[in-house]
Amino acid sequence: MSKGALAVRYRFRELLIPGEKENDPYWHVRVRMPAQGEAAKDGDAIFTEVTEGLKIHAS
Repeated sequence: MSKGALAVRYRFRELLIPGEKENDPYWHVRVRMPAQGEAAKDGDAIFTEVTEGLKIHAS
């Protein structure tokens, strides 16, 4: 891990979506974004928009 002046810390936001039945697979949405600054705010907004509008259809 870099400890220099240009080092960037990241954080993860995750969402687990279980299947409808016991043996159904689940979906795991994981997003990495900067931990601070304007990019962190933008990342939060994008994650919220995507996960609120997420529709999973059975194939």
